[in-house]
Amino acid sequence: MTNRRNPALGGFLSGTALVVCAAACRDPVTPPDPVPEPLPLVAVQSLSPAPNALAVPRDAELLITFDRPLDDARLDALDVRVFGRWSGVAEVTVHADEQRRTLRIRTAKAFAAGEEVTATLVAGSYGGAAGEFGLGHTWSFRTASSRGSFAQRGIATLPVRRPGEAHIQTYGAYAGDLNGDGWSDLILPNERSVDIRIFLNDGTGGYSDFAIVPVPGGVDPSTNEGADLDGDGDIDLVVGNARGSLAAVFFGDGAGGMAHVQNLEVGEGVRGVCLIDFENDGDADLVATAFGADRVALFRNSGGTFARVGTVDVGDGEWSCAPGDVNGDGLMDVFIGTRRSDEVVTLVSRGDGTFETMGRIASGDAWMLASGDLDGDGRIDAAAVNGAAASLSILRGGGDGTLSLAGELPLDGFPLAIDAGDLDGDGDLEILASDFDSGRFVIFENLGGSFERRPESLAARTAASCAILHDRDNDGDLDITGIDEIDDLLFLFENVGG
Repeated sequence: MTNRRNPALGGFLSGTALVVCAAACRDPVTPPDPVPEPLPLVAVQSLSPAPNALAVPRDAELLITFDRPLDDARLDALDVRVFGRWSGVAEVTVHADEQRRTLRIRTAKAFAAGEEVTATLVAGSYGGAAGEFGLGHTWSFRTASSRGSFAQRGIATLPVRRPGEAHIQTYGAYAGDLNGDGWSDLILPNERSVDIRIFLNDGTGGYSDFAIVPVPGGVDPSTNEGADLDGDGDIDLVVGNARGSLAAVFFGDGAGGMAHVQNLEVGEGVRGVCLIDFENDGDADLVATAFGADRVALFRNSGGTFARVGTVDVGDGEWSCAPGDVNGDGLMDVFIGTRRSDEVVTLVSRGDGTFETMGRIASGDAWMLASGDLDGDGRIDAAAVNGAAASLSILRGGGDGTLSLAGELPLDGFPLAIDAGDLDGDGDLEILASDFDSGRFVIFENLGGSFERRPESLAARTAASCAILHDRDNDGDLDITGIDEIDDLLFLFENVGG
């Protein structure tokens, strides 16, 4: 059995054999060889951009500095993977400095404006000259967006239905670059038609026709997230079924298409999906909530094939989730929102596919969560829209997995969705909430860690179901794309700039 934490140790000891010698025995007993001391792990000493940094230049060089020189013979095996939430897999080159203590990572093209970027130094792909082992390290940061405005001009309203089609109930959105042309495309799940619809960007920030891909075995598919799941450089997708028990895995073809490859049994009521790398092996694993089954399910990814490795019970009615390294140890953790016990709970990764419950705070019935450094202190925070409570909760991270309530702001009806991004380009994160009953997409301006509701009114036709922040037209500032799940409409709002 190999020691995953330090392969240099080889197998575990199985015990020392008991030697019984009679009086006639004359041969001395040879003492066992001493067990070697474990080699110290190669530690990451500093990172640039800093973990959870905001407003990072889109063409920034990434730096990883270690506490000792790396082994020359293993430098060719170095594996660093970088993924932008909207721009997708970054092609990188990695160089070590003369002392072999600092890695310089350059990307072939700039990241998308205002997106979250996650970088992973893969465990076991590097080590020290004496044979020391490296456990890997993951961190994330946000890229800069240009000076913008809270004034968002409505430029188009697009149908998600085909001509003459009945209600399909569009809910949820992912805005990654699916075909590698540098523009933000859209994937929209639809609960009643049980499919996803793919809108490719026309190269001007608009969308025209769409492709329809069924969700096999689906029941109200909605929650979703993208990542490169099979390591081929294309964006893939996981979709949870809100009134079913399955999470559906789709592989992208790099040209804008998606193909269903696997259904994962999560438990009834899959309301949240988060893609994080459990053990820093370079594969995005899955954390999924099951409201009806009252649990969080954990799935390990092995090159694109998922297998469930455990479940966690963190409260009553697990519903929403959002990722982030809450304690700065280079392992991605996850916030979980519950809707019966009305809490947000922090699950801290142990690095082996298991998690420990760390922080727990009353926060209302968290329908959806967003994460990011909301107050500029370098630590991951969380924000929750609470459906029945009609409120927005701002939760400050303590840097050790704990949370404290930093603010509670009212909303008008029943908020269903949340996103975070730097709308005005001043280097901090605003919050965008979708208020179903009022039919409004509501902007909360960041005032140095506290938030204030903006007077701008962005309206859906009937129900504001969800909205995302992304640079849809590639002008450097963040735009808003909103969805109405009653009328099955897509609303394109353009940032008028600063």
